[in-house]
Amino acid sequence: MRDKKLVYTLIIVFLFAFGVILWYFFKAKTVANPTINTPTNPFGIITGRTPGSEFVNASGTPTSTTNETEITPLEERPLIQLWNKPVAGYAFVTRDVLVETSATSTTLGTSTPKKITKQTKKTLEYVLFVDRLTGHIYGHGLSDHKTFQITNTTLVGVYDAYITGNGSKVSVRSLDRDRVTIHTTTATIPAFIAGLQPQPLTNSIALQDGITSFAVSNSSNSYSYLVPSTLGSTIYTTSAKGSVSLSSSPFREWALAYGGESLYATTKPSAFVEGQTLALPGKQYVLGGKTGLSSLPNPTGSDVLASMWSTSGLTTFLFSRKSAEASVVNIKTLANKCVWLDSTDALCGVPLNLPEDVGQGLPDDWFQGSVSFSDDFYGVYTSGSAWITTPSASLLFSLHEQDGGPFDVIRLASNPQASALLFTNKRDGTLWYANLSRIIRRE
Repeated sequence: MRDKKLVYTLIIVFLFAFGVILWYFFKAKTVANPTINTPTNPFGIITGRTPGSEFVNASGTPTSTTNETEITPLEERPLIQLWNKPVAGYAFVTRDVLVETSATSTTLGTSTPKKITKQTKKTLEYVLFVDRLTGHIYGHGLSDHKTFQITNTTLVGVYDAYITGNGSKVSVRSLDRDRVTIHTTTATIPAFIAGLQPQPLTNSIALQDGITSFAVSNSSNSYSYLVPSTLGSTIYTTSAKGSVSLSSSPFREWALAYGGESLYATTKPSAFVEGQTLALPGKQYVLGGKTGLSSLPNPTGSDVLASMWSTSGLTTFLFSRKSAEASVVNIKTLANKCVWLDSTDALCGVPLNLPEDVGQGLPDDWFQGSVSFSDDFYGVYTSGSAWITTPSASLLFSLHEQDGGPFDVIRLASNPQASALLFTNKRDGTLWYANLSRIIRRE
């Protein structure tokens, strides 16, 4: 009996093993072994979207994350880094495009629907900027937040650039190999469409060597620049009508700035020199007698937001041209860190703390890079009347709490709707975009 039971047991084991072998060869599917480089996903693949597609960086490409956290869409974020390398200049531009829309309608007396296609004009807004390392111009669409290359002309030694004519022209300042001579070139930017191959700059024209100050009007339809000489300096203005010599001065160093379409010149700011601001071309005196003076006229020229440096430290004030009255604003910042959003309201980058030891003084140490700031955004509000008594400033956005900082903001530029802002972080030259509709509360 024992021998029979042993035989039966061996037969059952054999049949089971034989069945497993048959299943393995004919039914089982091969599964790749996981490796360090290609691990399998124990949770499977989510269908319907690319893994990581819900997380997008400033260039519009997916980025992965290990946390299941909700990410705010780009268009709703208050702050976006547009370029993580040094930029030389930038501007908001618009392009009109035709968009096809389809609809169906039924003609009276018939029952057959007819498809109707219409073309409507739509205005798209872009940011154009110049990469400082290559001189290439890039575009960034504000509707889809995608960045694309526009030009492939490589420019060496670029440190400053200005985009004018609603993105049709560029003026580039660069240092020669001797690191002393400043060359300035204007050129035409090719018509751009996202996705097309980059094209070269055309119609390149060299301006006078040694240009030390450059300014663009609010409409970007004209620009002015300063050329120093042994006898002083000459200011030229270029528009659609051509280039003209606007004004001359026995002084060599002026900082040019536009208030709307009107040009102003301020003596080069220094803590050791009493500066003055003049309205051009008539050289009308605006304000002066302030050491370390920096000025920023509003679009109508009625008010000037300015800063000065004295034994009392840094002071920011608002000057009314009509009443010739100056009112101290309750912030301490440089006018170089501000931009007018309209004729009555401005936005400024304001340092969290001013260093106790500023060496030579401001703005000298800041221009020379021996002093840096960590800024927040403040709004400066005026009464809009001819006689300003109590201009006020209040915190809009805590930049120092954002990733990518600290931020030492310069070259602020807003779009005509005052809904968006561009600025450079002076610490590393990177380009940033601020969504003002998410920062400024409008009642």
